Amino acid sequence: MAPELLRGEGENTAASDVYSFGIILYEIYARKDPYNGERLSVVINGVKDKEIMKRPSVPSATPPMVATIMNECLLDDPQARPTFTEMDLRLKRLSAASVEPGDTTLSVRTQRNFKEKRAETLLYDVFPPYIADALRDGRKVDQEHHECVTIFFSYIVGFTTISQMLTP
Repeated sequence: MAPELLRGEGENTAASDVYSFGIILYEIYARKDPYNGERLSVVINGVKDKEIMKRPSVPSATPPMVATIMNECLLDDPQARPTFTEMDLRLKRLSAASVEPGDTTLSVRTQRNFKEKRAETLLYDVFPPYIADALRDGRKVDQEHHECVTIFFSYIVGFTTISQMLTP
């Protein structure tokens, strides 16, 4: 939530949504919540305090051009944040390679190996080992039923169109 909202200085605006977009950029490149493990009350007080101005630091895997956008989105002054129109223009100028997470000084082969290892780690973090093994090996995963949990994979045709017509 944008600091001005936490301070009670107004309602949601496009500028407060830009702040949220900056937090989403952090989550994409860090692959974790911005204040993971910190006490919520301390985080909220730090974010809204104009002296402290607590913000997540730019993750090391963030490309420089994306880091600049992220920092600008997280500015305390809503008027100083870029507009979505401005960000749209800037984002359209970026290439896929310029937004790719990782250290650009590494060789392409090293980066690919790192990405594959990271993907495999994520797979094993999300699924039980026998399911992760099957998915990694390209084998079919048979459905199961347990009393306490169900894992259901689904594709809903037209979901994006349907969700655009609904209110939040």
